[in-house]
Amino acid sequence: EWICDLNIHLSDQMLESQLRQDRDVEAHYEAVRYFASQLHPTVHSAKVLLRTLLDKRYYYGVRVEAIRALATISKVDNDHIGMRYLLRAFKHLFCYSSEIKISDYDELNWREYIPKTNQFSDFSKMFLQKAFVNAFMIIKNKDGDAPIEIKKIVLGLLKYNDNDGNRFDDCYYVCDLIKAVVTHVIISNRSIVNVHALAASADSEGQDVLQSVNNDRDQFVTDAIHELNRCEKMDRWTTSYRQMVTKTVLEQRIRLAKAGLAKVTFFDLLPYTQSNYDDTVKLVAYEGLLLLGGLRNHQILSYYFLAMTMEESNYLKYELNKRLVYVIG
Repeated sequence: EWICDLNIHLSDQMLESQLRQDRDVEAHYEAVRYFASQLHPTVHSAKVLLRTLLDKRYYYGVRVEAIRALATISKVDNDHIGMRYLLRAFKHLFCYSSEIKISDYDELNWREYIPKTNQFSDFSKMFLQKAFVNAFMIIKNKDGDAPIEIKKIVLGLLKYNDNDGNRFDDCYYVCDLIKAVVTHVIISNRSIVNVHALAASADSEGQDVLQSVNNDRDQFVTDAIHELNRCEKMDRWTTSYRQMVTKTVLEQRIRLAKAGLAKVTFFDLLPYTQSNYDDTVKLVAYEGLLLLGGLRNHQILSYYFLAMTMEESNYLKYELNKRLVYVIG
């Protein structure tokens, strides 16, 4: 076949028909991408995407793409119609109060979205659940910030996540939630005094930070940091697969520091290089040492090269050398 970019201009009705009647997965995907790329999406387009993501007969990848499409068409100009349909679908599929009654349903209240216990026996549904979290990160206002309601909902999903009775570990889903929360913290552009201030709810310093909160966005940032530290503590008590949750929390702290919103010192990272942590966690800590100024610090560089020579794992030695080349480059 010739390599080309072929565009056939079809009407909305024809593409909707293609989505409903064609049995080819690629045709479904092309139709969903068309509705996602509309400059002025209509309510009808959003309803077509909503029907697609709720219909179990579609291949799960097409349903995931429909979720991403709804997030893409969610704009201030159309009153975030994509976001509202996404929230309704998520509530119907994954929340306790799954019945939607328009008369007494506050669709932007985070308390409406308390999630059910995770059940990953149906893998396609698990991928949908993860896709919703990633889609919530796409939704933004004209100023580049996300609606505060979405931030609170995502934070609530992390706070009330429940994996009791699930045969499968939910560490990948929790890591996606943590990344989504930190993404919303970064676009809030609020400085964080101490990323460890709320590691314990009884901490007096944490209480002072809570009392200094001025508005909803500052409150969200404070609660988000609290939740990150809670997740890390929980991972110490009930360890996730290869300490993935600890690794993700550490990555996000470094991400906040690189964004200039938080201060992470060498002393915060050095404990994570010890032998009681998984190799993946240690590599993140070592890379963080270099990214946050270690290349200009003689002691840190000496410690890094000592680790490269003294580590017993050949894999760890190789990865340390690889990360040094990456940071220098």
